[in-house]
Amino acid sequence: MKSFAEDRQGNIWLGLWGIGGLYRYDGQHFALMLASDYSAPATIFSLLTDSRGRLWIGADYGLGLVENPAAEKFQMRRFDQASGLSSNSVRALLEDREGYIYAATGAGVDRFNPRTGNVKHYSAADGVARGEMQSAYRDADGNLWFASAQGLSRLTPAASRPPVKPSVLITGLEAGGAPVAVSQRGEKSISGVELQPSGNQLQVEFVAFGGEPEANLRYAYKLQGGRVDWSAPQGQHVVNFAALAAGEYHFLVKAVDSDGLESAMPAEVDFIVLPPLWRRWWFESLAVAAAISAVYLLYRYRVSQIVQLERMRTAIAIDLHDDIGASLSQIAILSEVARAGVSAENRMPYESLERVGTLAREMVDSLSDIVWSIRAEPEGLDSLARRMREFALDVLASQGIDFAFRTPAAGVHLNLSLHARRQIFLMFKECIHNVSRHAGGTAVKAELKIADREIALTVEDNGRGLRAEGKRTGAGQVPGQVPGGISGNGIPGMRRRAESLGGVVEIASLPAGGCQVSIRLPLRRLA
Repeated sequence: MKSFAEDRQGNIWLGLWGIGGLYRYDGQHFALMLASDYSAPATIFSLLTDSRGRLWIGADYGLGLVENPAAEKFQMRRFDQASGLSSNSVRALLEDREGYIYAATGAGVDRFNPRTGNVKHYSAADGVARGEMQSAYRDADGNLWFASAQGLSRLTPAASRPPVKPSVLITGLEAGGAPVAVSQRGEKSISGVELQPSGNQLQVEFVAFGGEPEANLRYAYKLQGGRVDWSAPQGQHVVNFAALAAGEYHFLVKAVDSDGLESAMPAEVDFIVLPPLWRRWWFESLAVAAAISAVYLLYRYRVSQIVQLERMRTAIAIDLHDDIGASLSQIAILSEVARAGVSAENRMPYESLERVGTLAREMVDSLSDIVWSIRAEPEGLDSLARRMREFALDVLASQGIDFAFRTPAAGVHLNLSLHARRQIFLMFKECIHNVSRHAGGTAVKAELKIADREIALTVEDNGRGLRAEGKRTGAGQVPGQVPGGISGNGIPGMRRRAESLGGVVEIASLPAGGCQVSIRLPLRRLA
């Protein structure tokens, strides 16, 4: 047995040394009492029944409290270093006249306030003898005596005084490794500190003054802009922050004494971590302005180039029409006049003049096509279809040949390059010329459509159809073959134009008579 105590109901409590354990004797039976928060017997160093009849237990797990020792069910609250005790080994217990509990440990004497749970520590700095405490006693005058292997300590509890809240001051500051001037008496508030992006670390030193030794004070801090909550109170006087992100910060620190009283006003440091050069507002504004200016200048340049190109195309078209077109028209007229004055006996000059007139008229037609292809107008499918319709009606209507033309519905938008729309028009023109010159039919049907990522152009007539001259090279394809069996350079030229656009040309006779020309061109090659 190591310690004894009697509660107000007359029960005797016994604490065991070595094997450990806590027993209660009610006058008839001994019972081993096990607390709900530990499962093995613990070494009991000291037992104390306080003025309110509560049982206090000093053990190797800290300080235990049994509110109702006579209760059938044993219940105990435990306090240890996590609760503020200086040690978990409580060797002796005392109660002073004001109800404070004193726990003697190997690290000094702890005064425990049962009402608040706060702990005040007395150490060698307060005159307590060094060494592990072995026993304690309260004399008739209320003095508290504590004995250790190295001496005897007497503590005379003073009458309760109004609490004095500790005051905390900033005593040292380093920003980015460089010291910041702080007065020798300390500062309550420091502001205007700037940290460069390459020196984004801060060290703060502080100290507090209150109604008890500074060694009993602890400090809690928080960093607004970084840490949101207060840290747990601790004894260190320095805190470091490293690798801080750019932004504004507000550091606060407060002191907490052994009774749990906090500083009325925390000490504070306001500082800014500057962003890198490329993240500052004026740099970002300049970058945005430069980007907007670059986009605007690029847009202006592109518009200028487009305007210049359209002006050049318009000028070329006007020059071709006014100069070369007028000259060719004059040649055709003069040849007609000269042919009218040639006698019947002299046929050779007549045929030559007729040939000159024919060539001039053909050149005027070709020149008109060139002017259309380069003049400034919408480069869409509608413009191409309109030109194809106008040409076919001009050629076929004069020969009494009916013409029907189906095109995509209005609103279908497709931009064609200058090269693509010129090649498509020339292939269609060749088909119409072949029909008008060689087919001998009375009707022509044409269709221009978009399907399966292709433009498909089909031209059908009800004329004489095809006459094969040579071996077939593919379904419906015979090199050099034309409607009615007329051979020439038209069909090979059509194939070359289609191949330049990645497409194919197919020519076949229709079962009911006539000929069909199908041209398929991939859309990806036409823009």
